[in-house]
Amino acid sequence: MQEFSAELALDVGNGNAAYELAYLEAEAGKVEDATRAYELALEHHPDFEEALVGLAGIDLSSNKATDAVPLLEHATRVRPDDEVAWWRLAQADRATGNREQQEKALAMFRKIHQVIPGTLPGSVARDNVTPQHLDADAQP
Repeated sequence: MQEFSAELALDVGNGNAAYELAYLEAEAGKVEDATRAYELALEHHPDFEEALVGLAGIDLSSNKATDAVPLLEHATRVRPDDEVAWWRLAQADRATGNREQQEKALAMFRKIHQVIPGTLPGSVARDNVTPQHLDADAQP
């Protein structure tokens, strides 16, 4: 945290330092400090998708779903393939009573989140794995 704070002292517009500091502050339970750092990142970089999602997460955990909705809507426009943003948007829509929007956000989350085993880049399909056998005289 000290290093990111020092970086921000040198360059207040360093969005990455503000974001990382915000994340660490949130993890440490320092909600007000995390909020300020996310807001600083967004002040200088309003389309910083991860900061939008991070700040919205704080709003959700602080029972401020109404504040989270526009942040998450913005985040999903900036990066439509972010399943975390869609999931949190569904949570925020549910908390605000907007069932129709909640269903739309959940549908997008499910579409993005759907993973078929063996289809991810670098993954190995189960039927392409050679079974391994130990010799009868192998030592443990």
